[in-house]
Amino acid sequence: MPLPFPRAPWDGAAMARAAAETFLGWWWPAAFGAPAEARVWADLAEALDELIAPLAGQPPVLVHRDYFADNLFWLEERAPPQRVGVIDFQDAAPGPALYDLVSLIEDARRDLPPAVEKAAIDAFRAEAPAAWGAEGERVMAILAALRHLRVAGLWVRLARRDGKTRYLRYGPCTWRRLLGRLEHQAVHPLRRFFDRHIPPALRGNPPGAGESLEGESLEEGLFTDRSGAS
Repeated sequence: MPLPFPRAPWDGAAMARAAAETFLGWWWPAAFGAPAEARVWADLAEALDELIAPLAGQPPVLVHRDYFADNLFWLEERAPPQRVGVIDFQDAAPGPALYDLVSLIEDARRDLPPAVEKAAIDAFRAEAPAAWGAEGERVMAILAALRHLRVAGLWVRLARRDGKTRYLRYGPCTWRRLLGRLEHQAVHPLRRFFDRHIPPALRGNPPGAGESLEGESLEEGLFTDRSGAS
């Protein structure tokens, strides 16, 4: 039964489209000095189609999409689990249950100790074993790669279009997480795209990314324009 929620699903296809449009629409021209050619768009689309195939069987739940520490508040007077307050639901949509877990433990704005990441994963598996299933680790790798690819472009968009260059300081962490996820076997379709099109020396914030750039994002109008990394 479809999840009764009046938002377009944040499913694999939507994530792939947003990732491609943000990454190629903003990171690529800043890094290479010219828009991505049609063959690059086609190669990335092919890689992402292969990447998201395992997500097809994921039953949708309501996902927050920007579930990270700055949107969580400790409310001591409440009893668990209501003790954790959550804000910024405006981008919530039906999507894979593991997406918010990825958002929480792989947030580009902070590093968590490995023990804390493991504790969060273990808690999720204990509370929602059916949602974790037999492919939890694989699905997490795919969702993380999609998120980090898009956010790597988002920081550049915020800097070049909106003049918010301060967000570029999160680029190194985003890229470190993205490149780490490329090593996972489930993410190898995206890794092959990188190996074909993006030299290792360019895998990071583009030089001069904080300078102004004329042009429009291909993502404009598809998603809410926010400073967050939903």
